[in-house]
Amino acid sequence: MKITLTWTPEGGNQTTSFVLVDSPASIPLTNFRINGVRNIQEAQFFRATTRQFYDRGNRKTEITFTTTRLFADQVSAESFILLHETQFPGKFLATFVAGVSGGAATASRYLKNAVVEQVSSAISGCTTKHSYRIMGGVMTTTPN
Repeated sequence: MKITLTWTPEGGNQTTSFVLVDSPASIPLTNFRINGVRNIQEAQFFRATTRQFYDRGNRKTEITFTTTRLFADQVSAESFILLHETQFPGKFLATFVAGVSGGAATASRYLKNAVVEQVSSAISGCTTKHSYRIMGGVMTTTPN
């Protein structure tokens, strides 16, 4: 799977992209999880035998995963990890391409107006490890 973030910088007119994952190529992906959440209203009625539940919408998609990056030297790894969290914009289009990049069978899905809620990073020598939590609306089959 390949995960790319795309956005237009504030005051700019050209889009910018950042590849978070390109698995199984140079940036491997592990522990990928996707959770959908809805706002549900629970109603309790006097002397009712059961409660009632109402779907109020406000759907949210939460995606979590872990990646590792290998650098040529420890200084490059340290420099990357110190500024990595600052590389993300406020909102972006997250593109998920299932399958091997350039392979015969791929499927693209999109999460519009997504945000990186959390990034946790660690370093060991020339390798950095990153865990991400991305939040957005509903996953779609078109970027628009």
